[in-house]
Formats: sequence, C-alpha cells, structure tokens
Amino acid sequence: MDFFGGKYRLAEELAAGGCGQVFVGVHTIAGKEVAIKLEPAQPSTPRDSPLQLESKIYKRLMGGTGVPWLLFSGRAGDYNVMVIDLLGPSLEDLFKMCNRHFSLKTVLLLADQLISRIEFIHTHGFVHRDIKPANFVMGTGRAASMVNVIDFGLAKKFRDSRTSLHIPFKQDDFHGVGTSLFAAINTHVGIESSRRDDLESLAYMLIYFLRGTLPWRKLRAPPSTYISLAACRSCRKLVLKSRKLIHDAPFLRKKMQQDPRQVPLPRQGTRCSYSLAGVEP
Repeated sequence: MDFFGGKYRLAEELAAGGCGQVFVGVHTIAGKEVAIKLEPAQPSTPRDSPLQLESKIYKRLMGGTGVPWLLFSGRAGDYNVMVIDLLGPSLEDLFKMCNRHFSLKTVLLLADQLISRIEFIHTHGFVHRDIKPANFVMGTGRAASMVNVIDFGLAKKFRDSRTSLHIPFKQDDFHGVGTSLFAAINTHVGIESSRRDDLESLAYMLIYFLRGTLPWRKLRAPPSTYISLAACRSCRKLVLKSRKLIHDAPFLRKKMQQDPRQVPLPRQGTRCSYSLAGVEP
C-alpha cells in the first residue's frame, strides 16, 4: 500500500529501526513533503502498539516550540501509520558534516534550546528516555535554526494520570531502554527512568559535541562472555570522573596550556536554571 490517509504517498525510505520504518512522503494535494512512520499492525490486543502510543504523545505535545505537528495517525491495511512534518538534518548528521567538531559557541546555543525542549516534555508529564543527537533535528525554512525533538517511541509518563504522583521506584536486573552510548547510569543498572536521566543523557550529548567522542564509544563487549556492550559502557561511565570528561574537550585543553587556573569547572552543588523540584534524589 503506497497511499495513507487518502492523501499521503510513500516516496523513499529514510531510516529503519526497532520501532518501525520511516519514509519520506508527499501530500498528494498540496505537494508538501512529510515524514511517514510505519509499523506492522499486530492482531487486536487490549494495549496500544508502540507507534500508537507515540502518536498519542505527539497529540499531547504538538503545538509546543520544537515539536513537529502530527498530521495523521491510524491503521491502513497491515500497518499502523503516523505522519508528521518532515524536518531538516539531525544533530548527528550535522556533527558528522562538521568533521565531528562543534565550537563552544555552537554547543552553548544548542544546549539552550535542548534544555528548553526537555523541560517542555517534562512539564507535560513525560520522560523521553532516548536522548541522543539523532533524535533532535533542525527545522526548515524560516525555522531552520530551531532544534526539534522527535522519536517518542520510548517515552513514558512519569506521573500517575489520576493522582499526579511520581511513579514508584523500580529496578530490574537488566539494562533499561535507550541508546547505551548516551544512557544514564541508572538506566544501565535497570532503575526506572526519570527526569534526571534525560538530563544526564543530555550532559553526555553535550560532552560528545565538545570532545568529538565519548570515552566509552569504541568499547566492544568481550567475545564469548555474558557481558554486554551496555554493561561495558556502564562500568566505564562509573569509573570516569566529570572533570576528566570535561578536560578532554579541545577548547579546555587550549585553556589549560595557557593558564590552568582559568579552566571553568562545575562546582559541587551547582544547579542548572532548569528547576528539578520534586525529582527523587
């Protein structure tokens, strides 16, 4: 089936992952390009599919700054379908185009927008749970400088819908959801994700832009063992200290050579302007 919602036609595949396939599509009447996400429809079950849940989250968040508009969602033949605005390149794509180097000014400008996007998601009762450069894309046209957040396939409510209370603490014996390169340490050890974990993933992302890589990026799981790549990265994150992560950034190495006393380091107890009131310690 090449047509969905009566007016959206598939063009070419953009990406494929565990949560479905993403295609470039065309609005057959307006001629506007859109993004179409498909997943195979399962037999009738009492629970919504991942794509149906993602569509509901878009409906809650769309209209906010930096959130794409949901144009259509539903079932068509053997597929569940979601159609959203087609936006520009992801931050990961731009990072590669810039030879894996962003200036300090660029990182700070991005951080300003990224914190705002995550704050908006959190104020609506959701945690994203998959913060990474590939899930932030630039806008198009007049909004080309705006960062947009996408892919809510792993997002989850952190407050009870009826009582508005924070979800209870829970820990499993396996790695949680998300991308292990940017996942928070709590996620690695199976603790239920919360707002702080989105912010920890964002911190890794910004360090990634400053350094050009992360110390655990090239780790490989030992062959013929039960140890996973996620477990290896978790151990590496626990060993490294924040000062080591920051000092390896190119602009700080240059400052160290000039005058080590002038290197800006985060002090203990320093708080971000983004209020974290109510987050469990």
